[in-house]
Amino acid sequence: MNEFILITEKLDPIIQAVVLLVLIILMLTKAGGSKNMLLSAFYVFALISLLLSDLYWIAYSFLRPGTRMPFAANEIGESALFLLAGAVLSYAFRDNKKKAPEAFVAALFVACNAALWYGWSGELIQDILSGIVLAYYMFVTVNASKYVKAFTNLEFVIFETVAFLLVAMQGLTFILPEKPAFILDRCCYFVMFAGAAYFAFKLVKDVILFKASREQGLCVAWMTQGWITLSMYMSAGLAYSVLLFLFTVVLIFTYITINRVTEGEGEEARV
Repeated sequence: MNEFILITEKLDPIIQAVVLLVLIILMLTKAGGSKNMLLSAFYVFALISLLLSDLYWIAYSFLRPGTRMPFAANEIGESALFLLAGAVLSYAFRDNKKKAPEAFVAALFVACNAALWYGWSGELIQDILSGIVLAYYMFVTVNASKYVKAFTNLEFVIFETVAFLLVAMQGLTFILPEKPAFILDRCCYFVMFAGAAYFAFKLVKDVILFKASREQGLCVAWMTQGWITLSMYMSAGLAYSVLLFLFTVVLIFTYITINRVTEGEGEEARV
């Protein structure tokens, strides 16, 4: 099993890098026909940032296998991805001046996650910086999702309840005896993967089956990416590898949704 995990840890970034390269080339070839060049530029630079992060990770894993990667280019690249991805939605829905209460709740959820990351890793500066970046990303994503009604009010209530239940369970693993903590940790994984499955189902339904507007599909893709990212940061081993693969698949959906918005398919775009 350990050998399998090591193989997947090496393969996942390579697969993601290939997917990113293809998506970047596709976006660049269509750039001339885009109805919103700035939106396309934000998205392309976000993909390039993640690609550079992957290339660093791949090089590091081959040059120094088995050693812990320092806070360096890969974290900077990932942070740039989420800042630019957040900028995509901020610009796309720039007419929205309202700040939904749910967006502040999402930012608080990320802050709680950052505290947990510090409890696991002890890397204060890295966890604070990552928390700020992802808090911004989730704030913008949830705010945009409320604006276009990508999810119902009931869904948001369920998201908030599950999110803080997950934080509470993760927190308890620090203070409970080993066996109950182990069981609770496995329950956390179940919740994270159940959430990922729900978002994946909604993403396929809304984007592939056209059950939502392209603006709603865009927000659903960003929300799915956010949940999977936060789940990855709370996972290890095989679970992390599976979530990283799902993240790569979601990148393809982000391309589909941003491409529909920038090409102005269907109804009139807000952007």
